[in-house]
Amino acid sequence: MNSLKMTIASAFMVLVLIMIFLHQMIHYRGPTKTFTCRGNLSMMHKERNFTGSFQFIANQGKGAIILLGIYTDEQGVRHSASIHNELNSVSRHGDLYTMRFAKAVVIPDNLAKDSAIMNMFHPYLLDGKNGEIFYHIFIQPSGNKVVSLGKVPELTCRTPD
Repeated sequence: MNSLKMTIASAFMVLVLIMIFLHQMIHYRGPTKTFTCRGNLSMMHKERNFTGSFQFIANQGKGAIILLGIYTDEQGVRHSASIHNELNSVSRHGDLYTMRFAKAVVIPDNLAKDSAIMNMFHPYLLDGKNGEIFYHIFIQPSGNKVVSLGKVPELTCRTPD
């Protein structure tokens, strides 16, 4: 009788393991190949500020970060401004993403010469092979995926998974 109970229990355990394996196979969607985040961005440093938008795009290990907006200098004069960062690599380990920056372009050029404003933009102007940022994706109660990155409070993100 004990042998029959053990056989039934073993068969049940094997069946449960097979069901778990099949469930994981059905719900596995593969690695994320495309990833985008967009959000509003407002930063202030001393008497300067930048108001605009932030966009992050990654596709198959490469990517870009783009900031577009209005920069107000210490005299209150407004200028259109943009920052374009090229990313050498974007990798994912679970919910942790790593970005390695290749180069950054600041438009207009005189904005790049202002050290105070460049300190404000520091998390987004990591130039060279040592410039690396880590960030974590989390899910809001509404189901939206969001990311907190540097001074960017919240971005709406879209991924295939």
